Amino acid sequence: QELLDVSRSEALERYIFEFVDEKDIAAVLKTKEPVLRRKVTIPHTGMTVLETIVYIDNLEAALITYQDITREEKAKEQRYQLKVETVEMAQKVIDNQMRVAQEIAGLLGETTAETKVTLSKLRDSILFGDEEETV
Repeated sequence: QELLDVSRSEALERYIFEFVDEKDIAAVLKTKEPVLRRKVTIPHTGMTVLETIVYIDNLEAALITYQDITREEKAKEQRYQLKVETVEMAQKVIDNQMRVAQEIAGLLGETTAETKVTLSKLRDSILFGDEEETV
């Protein structure tokens, strides 16, 4: 009911393709190949789900299941936004530190390239350091 945003009795009176993309179901019925855990957003509710569609041979029908992952997707987006904000702050610090370091290096006749590379690697590790977790 929550997924389709209608009551159970109303859902039973309506056609399934009013709620889900008929292309996915038609493809499974035609090829008999399942769709497994495809991430889909339900347009009229905004929910994000993992869609699984399997062909049931003896009934010549398809079974569709949805796993609601809306909360997890929102949490993932919030973590990503926090990383982006952290990287932006780190970049401002790097820029400021590089300006100061270049002024000092200019007075001492030295270079700041190594410092910039190190600080940039630190910044990038914040954003991309745990890519395996988000995949």
